Amino acid sequence: MIQGPRRQSSGKIRITPLHTAHERLETLNYPSIVAACGTRYFVDQNGLITGLSTFGDTRGQRRVDCPYQKPDIVDVLAAMEWIEHRGLIRQKTGTACSYSAKHWAERFLGRYIPNGAAIIAFDRCGFTQHVSSDWRSQLNTMIAVSRNSYKSLPECSCNSNDWPNNRVAGLFAGDGLNER
Repeated sequence: MIQGPRRQSSGKIRITPLHTAHERLETLNYPSIVAACGTRYFVDQNGLITGLSTFGDTRGQRRVDCPYQKPDIVDVLAAMEWIEHRGLIRQKTGTACSYSAKHWAERFLGRYIPNGAAIIAFDRCGFTQHVSSDWRSQLNTMIAVSRNSYKSLPECSCNSNDWPNNRVAGLFAGDGLNER
């Protein structure tokens, strides 16, 4: 059990167990977001730390008791760079799944971006996020981004099979991705 400092009335600091999973995650400096409903959610590399784990040795355990690695700051900054560079527009209601947005950033940046890094990046860029109580979307959020602002981007195309051929015109000239 992770221990946290507590100050006694005598002024001495005594180490006592942290009682809630949220206290443990906060002590371990996991990043968090506040969803549109006002609830605070902690985030690991896979996404929101809610529900039950569906992976490996921790399958069936509460994710707050066995979080995965924290999102790497380099991945978060790369995703933020993509968001700001592409000029995505904020709105009130959630229209795009964080897992889809992670793939869009990956296609544009040409590198892997974890779902948790995308969630944190959108939060830090000021986008409202909505959380569903549906068990199928425990890791993901719905990001309040204008459909028109992302539908026009080639990396957000529904048909990603031809992605290397429809990269942003001129932006990647000479990077070897447009040539076959």
